Amino acid sequence: AIELDMANDTRFTPHMYILDGSHWNCGDVDAQGNHTFPCKKQCTNSGRYCAVDPEYDLSIGLDGMDVVQENLRSLCVWKYDQTNFGFDDVMWWDYAVLWDENCGVYSNTSTNFNEACSYAQMDKLKTDGSLSTSVKQCIADSGGYGYEDGNNTILHAECKLKYTNSIYAVPLVRVNEFLIHGNIDCDPPVTTATCEVLAAICAGFINGTQPDVCKVTPAPTIVTCTDDQLDCNGTCYGPHHTDACGKCLTYSDPNWNACIGCNGQINETFDCEGTCGGSWKVNVCGFCKNREDPNWETYGVDCAG
Repeated sequence: AIELDMANDTRFTPHMYILDGSHWNCGDVDAQGNHTFPCKKQCTNSGRYCAVDPEYDLSIGLDGMDVVQENLRSLCVWKYDQTNFGFDDVMWWDYAVLWDENCGVYSNTSTNFNEACSYAQMDKLKTDGSLSTSVKQCIADSGGYGYEDGNNTILHAECKLKYTNSIYAVPLVRVNEFLIHGNIDCDPPVTTATCEVLAAICAGFINGTQPDVCKVTPAPTIVTCTDDQLDCNGTCYGPHHTDACGKCLTYSDPNWNACIGCNGQINETFDCEGTCGGSWKVNVCGFCKNREDPNWETYGVDCAG
């Protein structure tokens, strides 16, 4: 995508999948006109813009609000890129890669998925702070993304686009007005034979005018791969990576980071009192007591043992 963009062979525009909270009554108000926040932190801006909880568990880790807020920051990076560099999208792509590596799934922890990490990546790209400053202003000018903020023009536009273009599932790529659904991952080296999105882009050119990237030969075999080109599973340019648990899996594997427990900590679980990493445990008599209590093991045992 970057190679095609830099050669001005394509025009790329990112969009974010934002759920309209009004469809689930997330913006409900009481008789006095006060917001009741029934969807809690799955939404921003008083229930207007929502996302699915990343862990599908409302009691731990990240919330939908975290996802919506990062989506807006990313869109504001895109706005800065377009304003300052026109059709050159490299800065947005650089931010997306840095964020994935240091704040997102590649970082192997959910604790980095936050505003501070996001702005830190922007400051790596523009060390004078101009990018992060612009993004903060973009967020404020569009209406903010806080829990109790009001309408946000950028997020509202993304919601509207989602419905006017009948986008009901992600990931999705639109190439020359045609929609490509399903798995859009393309393992390197990318060719038209292995990548549906690239094949669709290349099909849009008149014969003889296709850019060089449309003519790349098929992927090399295992014999021509160096150790650096093998994934952890030994596959040449394979899709496997090592997760935070030391397991060699694909990012889409349901067991990816399976050892991550509550609060994003490895192997940390809730105790019988519902405290993450707590010291309460059920003893042999079935009582939930503090494990550090010297009488924990014998609590509930009668004189007959």
